[in-house]
Amino acid sequence: MKISRVFYSIILLGYFFNANANDWKHLDSQGYLDKQLSCQLKVHELQWSHTIWPEHNKSPKPLFSNRFDIKILKQNIEETLVSEQLLTEHYSTTISSEMLQKELNRIVRNTKNPTRLKQYFSLFDNNANSIVECLVRPIVVKNLWRKNTNATKVYSDQKNLLVVPETTEFDYIIPKFHNDKEFLAKITLSQESDIWLTMNSADAPQARYYHTAVWTGSKMIVWGGQNSSNNELQNGGLYDPVFDSWESTAITGSTPSARLGHTAIWTGTYMVIWGGHDGTDVVNNGGRYDPSVNSWSDAGTSNLTARQLHTAVWTGSEMIVWGGYGGGYLNSGGIYNPTTNTWSATNTTSAPIGRYDFTAIWSGTKMVVWGGFNAGNLDSGGVYDLVNNTWSPTATANAPAARNRHTAVWTGSEMIIWSGNFLNNGRIYDVGTNVWRTMSETNAPTAGQWHSAVWTGSEMIVWGGFSYLDTGGRYVVDGNWTATGSNNVPSGRDRHTGVWAGNSMIIWGGDTLMGRTNTGAIYFPDELIFANGFE
Repeated sequence: MKISRVFYSIILLGYFFNANANDWKHLDSQGYLDKQLSCQLKVHELQWSHTIWPEHNKSPKPLFSNRFDIKILKQNIEETLVSEQLLTEHYSTTISSEMLQKELNRIVRNTKNPTRLKQYFSLFDNNANSIVECLVRPIVVKNLWRKNTNATKVYSDQKNLLVVPETTEFDYIIPKFHNDKEFLAKITLSQESDIWLTMNSADAPQARYYHTAVWTGSKMIVWGGQNSSNNELQNGGLYDPVFDSWESTAITGSTPSARLGHTAIWTGTYMVIWGGHDGTDVVNNGGRYDPSVNSWSDAGTSNLTARQLHTAVWTGSEMIVWGGYGGGYLNSGGIYNPTTNTWSATNTTSAPIGRYDFTAIWSGTKMVVWGGFNAGNLDSGGVYDLVNNTWSPTATANAPAARNRHTAVWTGSEMIIWSGNFLNNGRIYDVGTNVWRTMSETNAPTAGQWHSAVWTGSEMIVWGGFSYLDTGGRYVVDGNWTATGSNNVPSGRDRHTGVWAGNSMIIWGGDTLMGRTNTGAIYFPDELIFANGFE
């Protein structure tokens, strides 16, 4: 596929790997561990620089030095080393230089973000041996460990197993970049924009739907849902488009129970999971997941009614959950403060009627809920003022037709409601004036439900939906629709997830004509000029 070749060509032009200096050789165990700690700190600092700090967050983004616990990072490094030794001793699997070389080649060829890959390589002065030890070897170890064992954690108290991996001189020589900006300026995807790229699924979490997904700024985290055997899931994965690779989320004593129909939000430091159905009953608990150290902690004790198919929004300092179904249609909610790990209730006076399968957005000052189901589809909603703990109704004049299983996105100034119940129409809502207005249906996507929708900063992209749609559309406010690309489009699906990753939409999982899937794809809507940032 042309896009992959262009990615690869720019990496080839952009780097000179110094393969002659291997300062990893002849290190003892402590020396190797210290060197790994040094390079992993660099990797985590770069990831932290790209981590999304939501614009509504009340406090400034912490400094990296105040964010990371070196002890935990060191423990994770030790666990990786122990895993590699156990692979050799108990599973007769030894990581060879050929394996590492193959994985390095795969990363360079398949990266979905070559500009950021360049940043990672630059951390190690483009030294191939350091790149392999710091970036490639951990990926190979984790992938092989998942394939060879069902264990979910290796404990660092097995330090007697720590051995220095054999290091090899890598001959991955890449021509030096000669600052030929004129040539690079011509390497664009002007004829390859509006295209899909297939994600690596070799080490992806098991197939599922009714899961959740959040984007951290560098990785997509998927969690929970129900598998092909109709069992609720307690696991998930982190997908990194730079390396086109997956890592499993930890399962510990603090991991929330298996569930579907839950919610997930990103705070800037944690993914917070709450509510859902565990296969037996609805639940009123959750957990906080820290991707930087792959660990879980509890999400406080809530007196909220247990529920599923509710909504959650992040205000910048608190998570508001509302509505859902739990023995009845609920119009109650709660406010969770992760700093204090405490909950408080939302006011129910003048709140909308209870519902599930509705949408909610955060405007910066208010939460807007709309639509859903309560013995029938709803065409009503409410605006919740967090500061005053009060509700007011959304206007009914010119409101969308009643629906559930629709989507809503916030543009920065308005809310767009779209589709649901096989409708291919929607409306735009102004929170400040409480007024609805129409939106174009010209060239609108096929009507559906259980589709995904993201806001890119300039347009809304919707894709998929029931029944097993592999089409979508791009909508610019007050403009018309254009279809999403069909080149290399993934299999049609519904009840998947979609996140906006800065320059692309990542869709994953869901239900297809062949059943639940663990495949995904990345959609690049615009022309991509990869020369930007190369010097």
